[in-house]
Amino acid sequence: MNKDQITALSLEKFYLDLNFIMACFQEVLRELGEIDLADRLPWVTRGAGGREPIDSLDVELQAYALAFQLLNMVEENTAAQTRRMVENQLGLLDEYGLWGHRLAQLRRSGLGAPEILEIFSRVHVEPVLTAHPSEAKRASVLEQHRALYLLFVERENNLWTKSEQKSLRDEMKAVLERLWRTGEILLEKPDLSGERRNMMYYLREIFPQVLPRLDRRLKHSWEAVGFDSSLLDEPGAMPRLSFGTWVGGDRDGHAMVTADVTRETLQQLRASALDLHWENLRVLAQHLSLSDFRQNPPDELTESVKRLSEELGRAGAKAMARNTDEPWRQFVNLMRVKLPGRHDPGLPPPTSYRRPRELHEDLKLLRRSLLAVNAHRLVAIDLMPVMRAVEVFGFHLASSTSAKTAGSTTRPWPSFWPSAASRKGSPTPTGPRSGAWNCSSGNWPRRARFARTWTAWRGRRRRFSLAIRCWPSTSSRADRRASARSS
Repeated sequence: MNKDQITALSLEKFYLDLNFIMACFQEVLRELGEIDLADRLPWVTRGAGGREPIDSLDVELQAYALAFQLLNMVEENTAAQTRRMVENQLGLLDEYGLWGHRLAQLRRSGLGAPEILEIFSRVHVEPVLTAHPSEAKRASVLEQHRALYLLFVERENNLWTKSEQKSLRDEMKAVLERLWRTGEILLEKPDLSGERRNMMYYLREIFPQVLPRLDRRLKHSWEAVGFDSSLLDEPGAMPRLSFGTWVGGDRDGHAMVTADVTRETLQQLRASALDLHWENLRVLAQHLSLSDFRQNPPDELTESVKRLSEELGRAGAKAMARNTDEPWRQFVNLMRVKLPGRHDPGLPPPTSYRRPRELHEDLKLLRRSLLAVNAHRLVAIDLMPVMRAVEVFGFHLASSTSAKTAGSTTRPWPSFWPSAASRKGSPTPTGPRSGAWNCSSGNWPRRARFARTWTAWRGRRRRFSLAIRCWPSTSSRADRRASARSS
């Protein structure tokens, strides 16, 4: 099958799916008594109604807004299914712009796997979520859109029975009724907390789920080009990815962004990152139920389990009391106990992980112990996504970036960043690249630097992007410069 045939099939699928979902929407409106409105919908078979004017223009606009949202959803699903058809029929290397196509280009240009991996080590991509309220839809509506799209994907299974297909149709109609009864857009201008909730939804619910899929596509494309896939299994081999956000930190003309708002935003980012790692480690512990009766754990793992148990005291002893014949699982449970903010109330805070790299080092130790017993598949499927999440999200989820008119860049910051004289206790940064700090501990850095990046000229005003970076007060000037360059 060539591309023209695939395109023809895709267009046919698009119209079939559009007719299906619009028929569902039309049925929902008719069942709710909106007969005339149902017959006015686009892309549907019109009935005898639809001739009388609608009393409320808002109702008709809502119907059309939802109809066009369904159109977008059908287009997205068709595009995804078309890419799958191209991949099945023509291979991973044929779709322009994706990993397979680009890697094949690099190989034809004479670059081998070592050279491409060296390029990967210098790649750092950081999408930044802006603070501008360009998203008018409520978070609850976005969740329903996602649920409807997942039902679309589920409907692609051709093996469903007629009763199962009817159940799927009923579920889709239920989502459409929820959307209709809820309303699509915000009726009031979103406040800062609303913007922050919307931003956190993507950072907590969407991006962590998408990340493993992106990595798998890269790995499959790497294999399709003819390279050894084990080269990408090494920690740090993947291109570097992180996320940033202006929400809660944009001070360029946004008078509502105060010191308290910025502090709350950073605290929520940190708490969400720790929740993400807690859940990942919980699932990992369930999967690593390897018994020491079937394989002998390496000495390095046994010693580390003993060390962590003693270090964590009562909380460590409690974790060790479970799964006594599963040392890998015990080690992961001890890591969960050591996560900041998740330990037993009797556990002294200094024993918690202070930086993401400390957790990452323990995960690398776990990786070595699994490879020692030839559990390569468990490393690739269960462990590597957890390690990748620590690399990408750290203990901060996303770096907070702020914009402020030049000349007043330093004025707002002391209100939430006290000097050393006003705070006691040692600083607790989460790392030179983290873009955030330990807000939950109450200890703020004594010394900080702003990595300033020129962004634009607007009339007489110069605007800077201020990326918050923290270093321990004991670090040398050379260390800080090296950290700023690596960031």
